[in-house]
Amino acid sequence: MTYYLARVEVSPEGMADLGDLELLPGMPAEVFIATGSRTLLQYLFKPFSNAMARSFIED
Repeated sequence: MTYYLARVEVSPEGMADLGDLELLPGMPAEVFIATGSRTLLQYLFKPFSNAMARSFIED
């Protein structure tokens, strides 16, 4: 499995949405990284194409 280092910054609007909550180091976060556009069919069939590709790999 490949991992990448990413530096993430919360926008001023995102900080305003937090209200009285405080962000602290080590808190879990969910980040969405836009990698490009896909059609609906590409989005729906990607799990199937990944499964097919893995099925032909011998461990």
